[in-house]
Amino acid sequence: MRIGFALSLICLLSACGGAGNSSQTNEQSQTTVSDTARAPIEILYFYGKQRCTTCRAIEQAVVELTKNELREAIASGQVHYRAVDWTHETALAERYEVAWSSLIIDCNGEITNLTEQAFAYARQQPDKLKEEVMKVCNGCKRY
Repeated sequence: MRIGFALSLICLLSACGGAGNSSQTNEQSQTTVSDTARAPIEILYFYGKQRCTTCRAIEQAVVELTKNELREAIASGQVHYRAVDWTHETALAERYEVAWSSLIIDCNGEITNLTEQAFAYARQQPDKLKEEVMKVCNGCKRY
């Protein structure tokens, strides 16, 4: 069963990371954060030129989370969210070792990669994905 899931994930990730039509992301969900003014928690959703249904579902779940459960933390500057086209922001992608759609949480330098959970839960169990993100955020010492 794990092998089947792993193979499905690999196929999905290669489809999401390939070249294709550029899609637009929600402009309101993007926040530019310089390295010198980083929030204690940065939630980074990396996407590529070609985005599958699951990729869009990941972004939708995280955007909903930032507008609801994390709204006050975002407003106070404790948490920043960015949707990043890794094909254009290569330095940031290299920093987080990203080469396809990914969900990364940087808690003041402590990196948590939730990509596997994001692909597993975004479409069928978005609340479970939100729980996973909140678990990491709540575990951050400065949040």
